[in-house]
Amino acid sequence: MNFLSYPGFLSTPNDIGTDNRYIFRSGQNFQRAYASANEDPDLVNMVLLSSGNLIAAGAYTSQQLQPVLIGLSPEGNLLWQRGMNPPLQQNNAFSAFKMLALPNGNALVLFVNLNTVMLPPVFIQAKVLIAEVSAADGTFVWQRYLGDEDAPVVYNDAVLLADGILLTGYVSKQYSLAKISYQGDLIWQKNFSGPDPSEAYRLGGLITNSQGEIYAVGKEYFTKAFSLHKFDSAGNPIWSQRYKLAAPEDNRIFFEVNIALSADQQPVLWGTSADPGPVNSRVFLLEINRADGQVLQSKRWGIPGQAPPGFTVLDSIFCPGECLRFRLDTVFSDVNYVWTFEGGTPSKFSGQEPLPVCFQQAGMFNVRVNIEGCSAFSDSILSIGYKSLLVPNAFTPNGDGLNDLFKPIIRCPTVTYLLRVYNRWGQRVFETADAGAGWDGRFEGAAQPSDLYVWTVEISDVREEGVVLQSLRGDVTLLR
Repeated sequence: MNFLSYPGFLSTPNDIGTDNRYIFRSGQNFQRAYASANEDPDLVNMVLLSSGNLIAAGAYTSQQLQPVLIGLSPEGNLLWQRGMNPPLQQNNAFSAFKMLALPNGNALVLFVNLNTVMLPPVFIQAKVLIAEVSAADGTFVWQRYLGDEDAPVVYNDAVLLADGILLTGYVSKQYSLAKISYQGDLIWQKNFSGPDPSEAYRLGGLITNSQGEIYAVGKEYFTKAFSLHKFDSAGNPIWSQRYKLAAPEDNRIFFEVNIALSADQQPVLWGTSADPGPVNSRVFLLEINRADGQVLQSKRWGIPGQAPPGFTVLDSIFCPGECLRFRLDTVFSDVNYVWTFEGGTPSKFSGQEPLPVCFQQAGMFNVRVNIEGCSAFSDSILSIGYKSLLVPNAFTPNGDGLNDLFKPIIRCPTVTYLLRVYNRWGQRVFETADAGAGWDGRFEGAAQPSDLYVWTVEISDVREEGVVLQSLRGDVTLLR
């Protein structure tokens, strides 16, 4: 399977300068910082023009993400800088999501509401702004809004044709394909529903072949599938195929799905899928038959757990001298996990579920687990200290054997202990020095009413510096 490839690439600028500067990096050639009069400028996209100049786009993040454009020479010198003020659309955060070099030396820019990229279109009321940006000074040669308040419209991918510009996206909850002229005039727009009209759909990745046929990747919200759609040069559907790589019981979801053409003009799809959570990522690649959309080849790479393996600490209070238990959130039998416990005994463990790990000293200690042979890891900071009480905030003394007593849970070793409970008038209704005893909701033999009660605890424990006395206070609700 051979792919047609572009002979080079540009890195994307994506740093925010704390001193109000754009930080721009590009491959091996130059690195530049450009002063900005506004706070928190951020550059996230760029395009290389036929002249060798560049246009970079971003936003002023402290000003409701107002778009900003800058022009650069091939050497990285700043030619011009232009901010869009006021914002392109009220109460919307716009970004230059797609930028293309036009044949006349200018740039085509699709300004898209950032929320529309993350949320299904059923939740979004938005337009998309399409503009030709002058390479000379960043002004708009022409601009066109698509969409209205009643029909959310977003186009976030485009390709240049000999006789116009092809756009993919969505209208309301429908797939949408459109074509505009090089002056921004709408030539045609084709919208169609997915298999379930109640679901939300959009077209994403886009490519055309030498015969003018169009392929677009279909994205489906709230499903575990994606699709590929073939159109003729006028946007009329030829075929549509839906691909669901996950088994019915698999929660696998799909991230960005990309499209290209192989050397023999077959469409090729690739992307990443994963179960929700930190593990089990996969990279997949599909070669598709251009005649009917059937899969010719399917490849998948990755092993379970190449993403950070999550883990849970099974204990809630960490006292000096106590041993804690740890458990992986997801376990795969063919993966070896390596644990390290700073300040713990043992300090290392290889396997799925470590033995209880004991921490003798107070302090902040790091626990880490990673997959053997991989750089992916998860870690957590444990606070080993002398907060020796877990105190419930409510109890129900109704004799059912559940939560019948108000009793703080003592975990760390103590020297002395004294618990008192008071009603809202300050009358003491319970007192004990027995750490195993609790209040049953009675005072002088009479059941007390449902209400909020105040408790105090005086407790002392042995630390490195000696015996330390603490006085604690809180409240508990009695429920009947």
